[in-house]
Order: sequence, then C-alpha cells, then structure tokens
Amino acid sequence: MLSAQQNLDYAQVSGGTPAGMLLRQYWQPVAVSRELEARNPLPVKVLGEELALFRDKSGRLGLVDDRCAHRGASLSKGDAALRTVRLDERGIRCCYHGWLYDTGGQCLEMPTEPDRGAQFCKNIRITSYPTEEKYGFIWAFMGEGDPPCVPAYDVLTDEAPLRIQNKKLWRCNYFQLFENFADPAHTAILHEDTDVEAAFGEVPEIRSEPSRHGLSVIAARKEYERLSEIVFPTACRFIIPLPDLFTDALFWYVPLDDHKTYSYHTMVPRGVTAENRQAKIQQLESFLMRNGIDALHHEDRIGDQDSFAIESQGAIADRSL
Repeated sequence: MLSAQQNLDYAQVSGGTPAGMLLRQYWQPVAVSRELEARNPLPVKVLGEELALFRDKSGRLGLVDDRCAHRGASLSKGDAALRTVRLDERGIRCCYHGWLYDTGGQCLEMPTEPDRGAQFCKNIRITSYPTEEKYGFIWAFMGEGDPPCVPAYDVLTDEAPLRIQNKKLWRCNYFQLFENFADPAHTAILHEDTDVEAAFGEVPEIRSEPSRHGLSVIAARKEYERLSEIVFPTACRFIIPLPDLFTDALFWYVPLDDHKTYSYHTMVPRGVTAENRQAKIQQLESFLMRNGIDALHHEDRIGDQDSFAIESQGAIADRSL
C-alpha cells in the first residue's frame, strides 16, 4: 500500500512533479518514424505537453510547442488539403498570420508586421526539445542540460534481417503498465486461452534481483525460467514466446499525460532467414493485428486482455487501498 500522496508522486508526470522531472531526464520515443512519413507535421502529446513534431523542407527535425505564440493556433493539427498546416525551408509556419518558427522554436518571421516584425520576432521563442531519429523511432529529450546519448540496447542495434516497430495506446497511467510487466503470475490466469498458453500455462515461482539497467524478474516454471528486465526508467526487455516465433522485444512506456500512455515496441523474431522472412512477417503481423488494423498499432488478444485488466483499475490505480 502507498499513501495517497506517494501514489500521486509515482503517477503524475507534468512538469514540476517528481516523476515528471525524472522522466524528462531520459530520451523517450515520441513517434514511430513511419508516422511522420505518413503525416508531417504530426501532433504528439508527451508528459502532459501538446507538441508539434515536424520535418522542415530542408530535412531538419523539430519538436516544438503546438501553439503559436501569437494567438494560440495549432501548428500541427490542421489539414494539408486545406493548407492549414504549413512547412517551410526554415521551419514550420502558423497558418493564421504566418509566424515562422525554426526547429529550435525561434520565431523568424511575422509577415503581418512588416515594419517592426523583423526585430520583434527575435524576442519570441516557443518551447522546443532536442530530437534524434534512430532505430525506426523519433526520440525526444525534454530535460535540463545537455542530453546524453540515445540508448543503444541490443534489440535496437543487433544486426537482424527483420525488425518491427509499432505502438499501442493504453487508457491508464503508465505506472500500471510497469506493475503488470513485473507480475508474471497473472499470465497463467489472464492469458490461459492464447497462442502462448503452453509457455504461460503454469503459475510460476517469482523472484527479482537488481540488474545492470534496473530490475530482473525471473518467472520459474518446471521446464524453464523466463527472464524479463525492467530497464530504468520506462523500458522493458523480454521475450515473447510465440510458437515457432520466439521474439526478442523491448517496450517503452511513455506517458501522454497522467491518464493515457503509449507503449512503443521494437521486436526482433529469432530464426529469420532470407528464405523465410516474408512468412515470418506474416506470422508476426497476424499476432499484432488482432482486428485487422495496420501493423503500426499493436492489437493482439494478449494485449486486449491486459488492457481490460489494467484499465479497469481506473485511470490512476488507487494504491492506498
């Protein structure tokens, strides 16, 4: 049990909260790369902040406050067909009065103020964050000071003939996802009728121990032990034991706000060769696309079961109970 205040200290992620300040000191994935290819600019919400992710016409990435400093119009949520989103060689332009911002958030132009705008725009800067595109994701660093290197975990960097990146929306606080991940006891009950029944069918003995990157959770069954790692502060490294498709996986739990979370996934199935690559893609995508949605959005039976169990606790679970 936690006190009500301790519960909020873990759960709340806006600026100035304990968890929010901590999470901002680490790189977080904010989009799968192909999302920006499909829609540029892309509205994103991370740690309670509404942001615009874009690639300007010179190819530079930017992540800035989604609201123009002038009248608060959105920079990213418009319709390209209606010309209510505007990209420029030097940045992103507000469609309302044409204020132009570079990838660092600095205002460069105020077209409706021809006399004094060239000087006054130097005083205007909206919030911006460093970004990097690596391993099929776009990453952001929202903390203070110089950012560290983007993490290079094995699943991201190993040479592999097949790597799949996708994401899933959870309508609950991010910390509930950590509790679920560190709880392999539930798999034998909740997931007893799934593709991984043979692997999860027995209630395991559980032990945990500190690891180099966080916490190792070992679920021991009669035939084998399954190791999962919580990689501080928001990632999880584990194996998905699909029949004939053991898959190394790394997930990040990234809060949109206190009540919603995206999990970003990178998955590398084992035993993929040039000859069976397409068959393995189809096999993995049949697992990822329970309802026939595109492979960007992970919707499988196991995930649906987890969603119900985790989200039905409430947007923020009350651990004082």
